[in-house]
Amino acid sequence: MENLINKAYKIYKFCFVLGFILYCLYIFVDDYNLISEYWQTELVTYLGIWLLYLVIYSITFTILFWTPTVIGLFIYYKFIFNRKAPDLAKF
Repeated sequence: MENLINKAYKIYKFCFVLGFILYCLYIFVDDYNLISEYWQTELVTYLGIWLLYLVIYSITFTILFWTPTVIGLFIYYKFIFNRKAPDLAKF
């Protein structure tokens, strides 16, 4: 089971980093006009808003990733992995 959790964690890290990079690119492209015009005066406000959205997206992604993963691992471990084959030698 530890091997499955490690695989899920590696997938989570990869998806999280990829999502972070895509989020940074999206923010730059989406807010380019605001950045070019108001960067000098509203730097702290923009960084605060972007950081808040990043935290919200990160928490949401974490919940949406780990909830089905943990449920799936639990079902696999309890019902599939530990299922004993019927003993056909006993009659």
